[in-house]
Amino acid sequence: MTHEEEHAILKKHVRKFVELLRLPYEEMDHDAFHAAIFSEVNGDKDLHARLNEFVREAYTRACFSKPAFKVAAWDDRFHRQTSDGSATHHCPLAMEHVWVVALECALEDMENGATLEDMHKVMTGSGMYTVINSMFREGKSIEGGRFLPLALSRQASMPCPPPGEEPESGPPSLWDRIRSFWS
Repeated sequence: MTHEEEHAILKKHVRKFVELLRLPYEEMDHDAFHAAIFSEVNGDKDLHARLNEFVREAYTRACFSKPAFKVAAWDDRFHRQTSDGSATHHCPLAMEHVWVVALECALEDMENGATLEDMHKVMTGSGMYTVINSMFREGKSIEGGRFLPLALSRQASMPCPPPGEEPESGPPSLWDRIRSFWS
């Protein structure tokens, strides 16, 4: 399978994930949502978990990268917790294919006029969104904020090698596209 074919399949999965998140709770409760996603990815537990880890976070990042929010810096890395409770090495988010495709879908949604309510339905449940929303409710601003690397508790392999080993080149960054969208 070519990279383009894999990308198209993953994009279909991300789109389905987002579509289901946007349904009213009465139509799709928590258990039904996860069953539908599990079915969508043909029982692939790792892909199911990665969709849960990265789609909401990517939508949050795309939405709050708007210059009006004046966030000083987003860390473009993530790490995971290991079985002994320590953290893995940091890995660029651009090396995680689900992140790249989810960010691409978020930008396409915004370019195509997704409403704030549409975006909110996807962002709800994101750790980053929870922090930002709490700050807003407390009357604080995220202006000048520096967001730390995404920390994931699920133990899984990392898409990049540890420091000192030769990294593979990752897909191109979408940050220029985010910046141009908001300018």
